[in-house]
Amino acid sequence: MAFTQISIYTDSKNAEVLSNILFELGALSVSIEDQYEGTKLEQPIFDEPGIEVGKLWEHSKLAALFNSNLNILEIIETTKTHFGQQFEYELEDINDQDWVKFTQNQFEPIKIDNNLRITPSWYQLENPNEDPNIISVTLDPGLAFGTGSHPTTFMCLKWLANNVTINKSILDYGCGSGILAITAKKLGAKEVAGVDIDKQAIESSIYNATKNSVKALWYLPHQLPQKKYDIVIANILSNPLKILAAILAQHTKQTLILSGILDTQIEQLSNIYQKWFHVSTECTMDGWVLLKCETK
Repeated sequence: MAFTQISIYTDSKNAEVLSNILFELGALSVSIEDQYEGTKLEQPIFDEPGIEVGKLWEHSKLAALFNSNLNILEIIETTKTHFGQQFEYELEDINDQDWVKFTQNQFEPIKIDNNLRITPSWYQLENPNEDPNIISVTLDPGLAFGTGSHPTTFMCLKWLANNVTINKSILDYGCGSGILAITAKKLGAKEVAGVDIDKQAIESSIYNATKNSVKALWYLPHQLPQKKYDIVIANILSNPLKILAAILAQHTKQTLILSGILDTQIEQLSNIYQKWFHVSTECTMDGWVLLKCETK
């Protein structure tokens, strides 16, 4: 069976309205995404302390899948009539493919370095005889932030791959999907914990840890023990990182890694964290920066 995908560009106020109209007109599925995903303009919509966020992205992209035997242009015109406005759209034919597989195939393994990759559970390795020493973290795209594709997460994973040793304890503050904590454990860390303000993120982390056969402790902020970890890693955003500075310092024994920071925010964040740490820029990627903070 053949399918056609209609991609519509709109804003957060109208995304749900358009989605409902498309479903009423026979859409098999409708996903709502960030138009700027993968760039420094990407807009997180997960809750963080001190940040008010909406339900959807300010600049949204709807991807609606229809059977190709329908009159797609008529569906578009009917959608415009019901919506009451014009909109930009693109059409893509998906021929002779299972549409679930088509969606899944958009997410391929992410190579962090020669020894670490992030792999969707459905992906079949092209070379089953490849080096068994490569560490593979199984993680599917989901509701919690963190699949390794965004520069902030990628830089954190790269840093962990180069710095985690078997005698280290690690705290992932703002764990989201659990990707950083799970990766640290698979890299050999002796003790790993994750904390997040979102119960759904904790559930996602527990699920992903089980899928990866990893043992870790997961906490809501008020449950986190008053103890220090050799490494604390916080991949959040600059505003919550400002608010959390004293708390992160309280839990850091040696090294604090900060990510989710734009290169224009380095000085501001450094000035705050210099109260407790020696701060340096570890690396940058696509306008994002990773800061390394060593205890004084």
